[in-house]
Amino acid sequence: MAVGASLQKGLYEHLVAALDVPVFDHVPQGRKYPFVVIGDTDLRAWESYESMGYVAEARIHCYTATAGRLAVNELLDDIEDALNRAELVLPDYGGSVVTVHMIFRSPAVEPDGVVRSGRIDFRAIIGGE
Repeated sequence: MAVGASLQKGLYEHLVAALDVPVFDHVPQGRKYPFVVIGDTDLRAWESYESMGYVAEARIHCYTATAGRLAVNELLDDIEDALNRAELVLPDYGGSVVTVHMIFRSPAVEPDGVVRSGRIDFRAIIGGE
């Protein structure tokens, strides 16, 4: 399995085990809130004389339908607690994520004025096969 798919699988499994809300990479139509969505992942290769690997930036989105900001901020906190400084093993890739660190997070109100969303980005350093 390629590194991108393996990383997505590792993030999914880690979030499902840690959160009390559903986690998707594609949200079924009509799904009720709250839920978490694994977004895009950017990969950049790195190489030294002794090894090679990847640096990845992964985006996680969350959605709630509450009047205030508290629920989306609590969900962002839960995602950060689950992934920040986590070590993910990627058995399908043959390497492991050395570190995962939160680099950005932001809550927002969707255009409908009802749904609250959040985005949290992580950087992962992935060792080579």
